[in-house]
Amino acid sequence: MKRIVSLSLSLMLIFSAFIGMSLPVFAEGGTDAVTSATTWTGGTGGGSGVSKPMENITYPEGAETYTVKSGDVLWKIAKDHGLTLDEVKTLNPWIKNLNMIYAGQKLVVKMNAETAEPMTFNADLYHGIGNQTNFRARGENYSFNIAMASVLFDGEGKIVNAYIDTYEITEEANFPGWPGSSEEITVDSITDLVSKWQTKRERGNDYNMASKATTGNEWDVQLDYYQKFFVGKTVAELRDWFDKSTGATGKPINPSTATDEKELEKLSKLTEQEKAELVDVVTSATMSLSDAHALILEAMEEAYQNRVPVSYSVK
Repeated sequence: MKRIVSLSLSLMLIFSAFIGMSLPVFAEGGTDAVTSATTWTGGTGGGSGVSKPMENITYPEGAETYTVKSGDVLWKIAKDHGLTLDEVKTLNPWIKNLNMIYAGQKLVVKMNAETAEPMTFNADLYHGIGNQTNFRARGENYSFNIAMASVLFDGEGKIVNAYIDTYEITEEANFPGWPGSSEEITVDSITDLVSKWQTKRERGNDYNMASKATTGNEWDVQLDYYQKFFVGKTVAELRDWFDKSTGATGKPINPSTATDEKELEKLSKLTEQEKAELVDVVTSATMSLSDAHALILEAMEEAYQNRVPVSYSVK
């Protein structure tokens, strides 16, 4: 249990790093904003390269701000206020790209050191953690699996980043019996055994999925692909994809090798774009996102249900 809690906390810390790398940037509007600020025209990112500006910034008492005007140049704003570009960035730490400012944006140009309080802002991001445990019986042997998902969502519920890992605890390898059930099984022996439990990511090539997978990819490599596949989709869209694109075992259907009638029927209902996407998936990942091995999709859905706004305080 301690190890599970520890891993969950580790996932939170790792995702804190993701958050720092994934904050939205300011609009460039097709013009070099270091040379000339442009008018914000809306948009929420995507192909245009225009990103939604950060909202709900609370400026501390004593901070002096400047409102960017159309045609402003950042180096001149800095010069007019006796600052360097690096100092502007220090005073405005949420700006990840100095080439992206927009008309109407407020920049902090001076802080009163005596009265300044931490500055808070809402990045329109949400973080959630989910975990799902399932039991798997295989003849007389059994195992249980813990799927853990740490997911970052945007304001529309689309996945910005995700980190997935699972434990697979088997009777014969990881928990041979309760202490005292034999002379060999003691509290110390079980404690030592549990301390060596590893997640599937930690096991790496030792998990030995690559030798059996048609892709030739190990479990962690397949999950790395899936994590990229998740980006830009909502959990509802992932569930819809799973229902339409996987077979009875939960594995993605391979359009080039499918012979099962039910799988062929599912394929017939996909658009050409969906089929092409599925072909791309099965070249890298063929394991299921929801089966007796792990309820990964369900853990992600739980993460969405548990999501909370991500806010920051900076000085």
